[in-house]
Amino acid sequence: MMVIKPSLTKIVLNRVKRLVGFDVPAVEAVTAPDPWEGMPPAQRRNAMREYLADAFRSGLTVIPSETSRLVTISYISTDPEMAAIAANATAEAYILDQIENKGDVTARASRWIDERVKELRDRVVESETKLEQYRAQTGLLDIGEGSSLKTRLSKLEAELSDARTRRAEAQARFEQVQALLKDTRNDAGVALLADVPFDGPVVETLRQMGERWDGAGQPRGLAGSDILATARIVSVANAFVAMLNPRAWRPGASFDDAVEAVLADAGSAFDRSVVVALVNRLENRGGRQDWAHLVNDVSAA
Repeated sequence: MMVIKPSLTKIVLNRVKRLVGFDVPAVEAVTAPDPWEGMPPAQRRNAMREYLADAFRSGLTVIPSETSRLVTISYISTDPEMAAIAANATAEAYILDQIENKGDVTARASRWIDERVKELRDRVVESETKLEQYRAQTGLLDIGEGSSLKTRLSKLEAELSDARTRRAEAQARFEQVQALLKDTRNDAGVALLADVPFDGPVVETLRQMGERWDGAGQPRGLAGSDILATARIVSVANAFVAMLNPRAWRPGASFDDAVEAVLADAGSAFDRSVVVALVNRLENRGGRQDWAHLVNDVSAA
């Protein structure tokens, strides 16, 4: 059975009636049947989760801007604190999801370049092999400048060289960012990226990764929402992955141990809403399956 309390509106109206002399009976809580009574535990949890999700979405409003890429997120609730927490948590979850999506796009692009380089290399080797076979069969010592085969080979070699150059540049940038992630207090190192074009506040995010939610971090002692949302998110993600990776003095941590560690620092070192979003991704949105290779790599090491 479920206990349904009188609405706030009904309570206020009854009080007003009493003040003007009406005889209003006392309003008591009403006991209603439990809509999930008799369901198996798993089905009951799923039904309650869907009910809560629908209730949450009913108060949520997201309005995109017509003149920019910004969105306005608002939440309607009788509790102002709940409304603020719901709107902020939704915004943080959206930002984290966008970062994950961009990471997936970068990974796919890298794989495409690798596959393209391999394909071009195989085509060049195959063409050179066939050319040598043809020259051996016909007794030709060389092929002329006007040969379509040589023109095609030259084009393939140029494409292969260009692909290698782009891949080397991407790899160098990736290694530079990785090195800076390991030393977020080295502001001079982060400044090296100031002239590199990025789609977002990458440089300032790296600068603020050493800051703490409670203001005890480095290099500027920023606190709370003064720290960029991207820096707060990357800080939690960086710490979480670092704990999963083994070191010379310790083995890699399990998912549960790493989650327990970041939860212990939520509200002090880390933004609590970001930690909650990470745990939600891990437990409810397939994070354990998607990131299983991190733990597997640790076990293999």
